[in-house]
Amino acid sequence: MLPRSLAPDDAALADDAAKAAHKAKGAELFAAAKWAKAAAAFTKALAADATDGVLYSNRSACHAKLDAFAAALRDADACVALKPTWAKAASRRGAALFGLGRYEAAAAACRAGLAATDGATPATAAALEELLERCAVETREPPAVRRHMHRLRREQRDRKKLNLGGSGGGLWVADERGGMRKADLGSLCATSGVGTLGGLDAVLRDAASGNPASEKDMRAEARAAAAREGGGR
Repeated sequence: MLPRSLAPDDAALADDAAKAAHKAKGAELFAAAKWAKAAAAFTKALAADATDGVLYSNRSACHAKLDAFAAALRDADACVALKPTWAKAASRRGAALFGLGRYEAAAAACRAGLAATDGATPATAAALEELLERCAVETREPPAVRRHMHRLRREQRDRKKLNLGGSGGGLWVADERGGMRKADLGSLCATSGVGTLGGLDAVLRDAASGNPASEKDMRAEARAAAAREGGGR
């Protein structure tokens, strides 16, 4: 075995040129809102240097944009481990925890970020303060209401994905020639009787409307659902 002083570590084995190229590509794809492709580029950059905390932060942001909050948290935790005093690392962690409905833990991450000494830019501080306030709103609610708020947010994200435009989003159905075409959700709902789509009717109507529920409406629904369970105020 090599003496410790002679053994190369991960940082010494990094391919800086490859990392820079993939990182730049990831940033370009992220700016173009191509989150999945950006995440793949940052993964390639991490293969070139697994010790770069910024790359984990960037990939965490991609996962959060894709609503893959468990993956976002894993990368945020890796970033925090590598850059424990970096404010943005805490910001990534807070955003992932909020997306998972873990509001108290998200608030703790925000407070850690606001106390951080590295990279505490005005923009990062403002984002942390805004998220901390959102966490405060949630943690004032009983646990049952928090659970339903998390469910309603997740369902709203799912409806948004169902009605996304472009080549990849939306609902696709078989056409008369055996191919696939983008469904007209409004027409589908209008021509289908209530209940004929196996419970999908309401989801399709919401997606076709293009009008997401407000936080106020979701909170009212969450409180009502919690009250029906006996867990509300």
